[in-house]
Amino acid sequence: MSSIINSVNLINWFNYKGNKNPINFTSGINVLVGTNNAGKTKLHNAFRFIICDEVILKIKDKEKADYKPVQIDKLEYLQEVYNNSSFRELPINRTSHVGVELVFQKIRSNGSKSYLLKKGFNVKKNENQNLEINNSVKQVFEIDSITKGSRRISEDFEEVLNTLLPKKFREFFIIEGEQMAMMTPMYGIGLKNTVKTLTDIHSVDTTVDIVDKLQGRVRQDKSKHELNRKDLSDKEREVLTKKNQTENENSRLRKDLNEKHQDLDAVNEGIKSLEASYSTTELRKQKLEELKNLKKEKEQIENKIDDHNRNFLDSFTNEKDFILSKMERYDLIEDSFEDLDSKFSSFIMERRAELNKKISKEEQRILGALSLSQLHPSTLESMIKENKCFFCNTELSNESKDFISNILIPHFKGGSSENDDELKNLQSLRKALNRIYSHSKKYAYVDANVMEDYKNTISIYHRELFDVGQQIKNFITNYGDEDDFDNDGFHILVEFKERIQKLTKLEKEISDLKERIDDYEKDISRYNSELNKFDPKVDEVSQKYENLKNFIDDIDKVFENIKEDIYLKFGNDLEIKATERFKKLMKNNPTTTEQKLKVEVSKSERGHMSDYRFEIQLRDSNENILSQPGGASSTLEPLSVVFGLIDISEIRTSYPFIADAPISRLTSDTKLSFFETLIEDEIFEQSIIITMDLWDNKENTINSLGESVLNLLNSSKGSSFIIMEPISNNEGVNFGYLLNGG
Repeated sequence: MSSIINSVNLINWFNYKGNKNPINFTSGINVLVGTNNAGKTKLHNAFRFIICDEVILKIKDKEKADYKPVQIDKLEYLQEVYNNSSFRELPINRTSHVGVELVFQKIRSNGSKSYLLKKGFNVKKNENQNLEINNSVKQVFEIDSITKGSRRISEDFEEVLNTLLPKKFREFFIIEGEQMAMMTPMYGIGLKNTVKTLTDIHSVDTTVDIVDKLQGRVRQDKSKHELNRKDLSDKEREVLTKKNQTENENSRLRKDLNEKHQDLDAVNEGIKSLEASYSTTELRKQKLEELKNLKKEKEQIENKIDDHNRNFLDSFTNEKDFILSKMERYDLIEDSFEDLDSKFSSFIMERRAELNKKISKEEQRILGALSLSQLHPSTLESMIKENKCFFCNTELSNESKDFISNILIPHFKGGSSENDDELKNLQSLRKALNRIYSHSKKYAYVDANVMEDYKNTISIYHRELFDVGQQIKNFITNYGDEDDFDNDGFHILVEFKERIQKLTKLEKEISDLKERIDDYEKDISRYNSELNKFDPKVDEVSQKYENLKNFIDDIDKVFENIKEDIYLKFGNDLEIKATERFKKLMKNNPTTTEQKLKVEVSKSERGHMSDYRFEIQLRDSNENILSQPGGASSTLEPLSVVFGLIDISEIRTSYPFIADAPISRLTSDTKLSFFETLIEDEIFEQSIIITMDLWDNKENTINSLGESVLNLLNSSKGSSFIIMEPISNNEGVNFGYLLNGG
């Protein structure tokens, strides 16, 4: 049997706007990749909501913000989930819906059934522009196998949901990358609870508990009967009464002692967890250093941008000159200078003509049309000497000679007009522009691509700045900012001190209880001695109770031995299965070849009861402990244990395995082996893996690891590879299927 998720539709869910955002899944491995803000974590939260009734949001607690699972029936959380764009567009007092729809198929040997689950909230925007919840929605539909239509059915939502994924498995089958190391503790009560959840080993404890309760009941009934006997003397009854009271009090103390031991275990486990956290100081320092280096890199890139801009602006000047050739294409600058020079020449000629009172208006018009670059006084004098016009190659008339001698030559020589301030200013401006032009021309060809080079370089710097900014953002999301590192260390020390104080108090209370129990045991022994001094009286009922008590004591010993054998065998089986899983997940990492997950089973006696505890450590071939906080192995150790427990439990139904960012802390080789393990696995018929580790943000496509995983999935029947691309303005997400069930 198996459960397969066919599709999920997100309705106004975070950045999924509107009521039609369907994502289809196939029966094998479904890999979803994409850039930041593509809605990957939001999709994972959709699974969490409809299956586990919770989402993971960043919640501020006191001075620290942290990601926590919450229920979104609170308005402050629902407001964060509801699509911002949809909320802005929602009219006042109009209703809308936010939630998730999931279609799944339950496959059995005699056929299959398909269901549609709908879960969410009907909401409206009130007159104060706030969101209100009208009512919650939980509905179950059955899908017709032929028409594909759906009809509402009255079956309980949770019961149908349990056929998709039973409640006891949900925290192990729906996981988030940063929480993988917290799937199960590797020691203490947490690990034992995981074992009890995923296996039937707790039935042994239940049987022993029943025998223990039966022992207590027989003892009480025996004492009650003996106190009611008519053949006892007053002295015998007095001693028997004291013994009975002492046994009852002793039983109560043993119960208190057992509870104190459980509290002690919890405190010890908490202390061990804090010690493990504190032992990550070096790792935390490394992470803090990594964050500082990222921020330093960002600052360096910003300085490069500032320097590049400053150098670019400085390059426009060369000592006292402004180099205009850098501004744009030089041919355009050259045309502009020639046009300016021509205009200044015209202004100068016009002014000279205006200053020469002997010149008629017609002669002024002619002079104004001539350019200083066209004629020179020496040229005009040569024309008169040779009696020939150099421009039209004809002889000069007397009238022409007179015009050249008396008008043109004096005009172009300047004469008294050079004392005119306006003319001097015009000539000075023309010379300055020509000087700028001549200097600019020297750099024209060198500076031809200066603007293009500037834009290309600045574009590279800004791309690098964006990338390092995203790295800092992702780092802070995953590990926190610098203040979080400092505060965490302080909180650990404070909590450690509090737990040590509680531990000392519990140890003192346990010691006192044991002393009192010992005293009561001595009193009971003394009472028994006194009773033995009296003349023996035959009582068949008392004898039957005594025989029954002895028989149950024998059964208790047998079950205790069975319990010990089962726990030891279970520990050995778990060690084998968990190590197999670990080796598969780390098969591309040669350094882990000789490593194994060692399962230690310890027994502690608590009065007439025994208790068993598990502790799992990664060890090398020489039994040296290798488990270290952080990194690939510590991420995969708990996953290997959970998978090993599932192997032992021999679950007959395959349930969907849904994981967000499960490989974020792994090396590239180990990331690939993670997908190889899923392909080879026989338990997880369907898996939905959401990740950004296969995506290249710079190239905006899958990276080399993504190509490798895509090639793997090509050979895996029924697998899909889906690219998620966010639509701008929070309008939704596009899904591209590189592989769709091939």
